[in-house]
Amino acid sequence: MTETRPKRRYLTSGERHALAADLKTRYEAGASVRQLAEETGRSYGSVSGLLHLADTQMRPAVWPADRLTGDARATAKQAAADVYEAGHAIRCAADAIGRSWTYTRNLLVEADIKFRPRNSRCTASH
Repeated sequence: MTETRPKRRYLTSGERHALAADLKTRYEAGASVRQLAEETGRSYGSVSGLLHLADTQMRPAVWPADRLTGDARATAKQAAADVYEAGHAIRCAADAIGRSWTYTRNLLVEADIKFRPRNSRCTASH
């Protein structure tokens, strides 16, 4: 059974601005949007909106811990390029290196690959 949140009443303008100021102070002290959402019982989007209301300078999103750098990135880029240049689709190259379509496409852009129209399909052997 899924847990449901209790319905909240709408905040007045003054309450919204006070909460936004409090969230801004906590965010600037190092709390993440997700932590603030959990602590306040509000959604991620609600907390993000309140932080923007308070003109908070947002930190950049954190990259996933499994991002590829250095030699590992160069190896994945070359492997994706090899699969794609052999006539297979980006999806096939993504499957071959174990990454998403978007991540793989970005690697191919870095490798200066000339893209074909988006009608090619994966074949069983790549």
